Amino acid sequence: MRRQYANTNLKSHEDPDEFMMKLEVLAMEINAMNLGTSEITDTDIMIHALCNLPENYDAIADGLERQFEDKKLTIDILREKLNARYTRLGKIADETDDSPEYALAAIAS
Repeated sequence: MRRQYANTNLKSHEDPDEFMMKLEVLAMEINAMNLGTSEITDTDIMIHALCNLPENYDAIADGLERQFEDKKLTIDILREKLNARYTRLGKIADETDDSPEYALAAIAS
């Protein structure tokens, strides 16, 4: 289960709520096993999330890392910022999809 946790990353078009929920559930399950290893804390979850963001989240990653270093980042703030970026990326994709489509035809001579 720890391997599954370690291999969990946010995909480019994945809802960050689902990603964060997956991390939290895995952490709870691992912590409940009482294997004698250290528990996965909220801080661990935030570090894992920040280290496993796709490139299209780079625009907010530095700010989130700064907030984390300043001890101002919480799981709720992280989730909120990731969701805002996800929404923005969706709007950008929608605007791009609204552009007219042109077809190219090959004409045999």
